[in-house]
Amino acid sequence: MARAATWVFFVLLIPTSVAKNNTSSPTSFPTPYPTRPDTKSQDYCKLNNNYEKCGIYSKSCKSLKGSFRCVCACDYTGVFCTKKPNSTCSHDQDCHNNGECKAKNTTCGNKYNTCHCKFGYNGKHCENDLSGCIDPDDPETFCHGHGKCRLFQKNTKASCHCLHRREGKYCENKKKSQGAKQDSYSSTVTIVIVTITILTIVLGWLWIRQMFPTLMTRSAIEMNSQSGFEAVPEPMEDEDVLDGGSLEGDSSDK
Repeated sequence: MARAATWVFFVLLIPTSVAKNNTSSPTSFPTPYPTRPDTKSQDYCKLNNNYEKCGIYSKSCKSLKGSFRCVCACDYTGVFCTKKPNSTCSHDQDCHNNGECKAKNTTCGNKYNTCHCKFGYNGKHCENDLSGCIDPDDPETFCHGHGKCRLFQKNTKASCHCLHRREGKYCENKKKSQGAKQDSYSSTVTIVIVTITILTIVLGWLWIRQMFPTLMTRSAIEMNSQSGFEAVPEPMEDEDVLDGGSLEGDSSDK
């Protein structure tokens, strides 16, 4: 009786506990991690009215990733376009490499002198030589129009930085695609394999041609020895027969 009562107690207890678990609050999921601010869509020119920091000689404000930049007008320079352009020359002698000193008027009413450099030179006084970017076959453009001319070694030498899948000293060649390089490699391997195969066949044919008569002679001798036949001696030449006859005749005469 005691065991039966115990089983009845457990049978009644199990559905009650299941019902309690079902009526409990649903499982709570952890809150997601806080997202970082979207710096790409953020306009840093409008943020805190940063565009107002650009001076009156700025054309516009350009929003960058995490910052902004003032686009200057009238040849003004500086972070906020506050530096007035100054003359870099007063006469032609101030400009190197046959440069010319000319006056320049801006839309803002400023007037100043600047060096106008010959093609192949740049800098405030035309001091930078860019001939390293000019192909003698195309002397009117830098890098064939497919690259940027960059100075290095303290602005003493210039070289082409190629763009648009171009290569070469002056960006004169088109870059081969990966597929074309793979096709060229495959064709080279195929040519090598075909050449080796042809050489093997030719050498094998020459070896067979040289060894075939010797092998035939050996096989004929082995067949004759197995069948019990002896090799038939070759007939003597006529001179040998005549000599022999003359010898016999001489002996009979004697």
